[in-house]
Amino acid sequence: MQSRYFQLTDDIDMTDEHNFTPIGGMKGAFGGVFDGNDHTICNLQVDNSDSDFGSGLFGAVVGTVCNLKVTGTVFGGENTGGRRSQRR
Repeated sequence: MQSRYFQLTDDIDMTDEHNFTPIGGMKGAFGGVFDGNDHTICNLQVDNSDSDFGSGLFGAVVGTVCNLKVTGTVFGGENTGGRRSQRR
């Protein structure tokens, strides 16, 4: 499996994105490299309080997330986190 590389080139304000759907989850984990390039994703809003799976910017990761700051509000069940909720 070939891994993909993504690099953030600027900060992202998620104020207008209500109840963001996490990247990767039950149907497939994120398997590439996400390099935040020392940028910030702010005002992230995730509400998966009805689920025990995948609450955060990334729902499930088998790759790498690095150099990234995330701020906001995340609600979820057992597997909840700001950047990554579950590593497979």
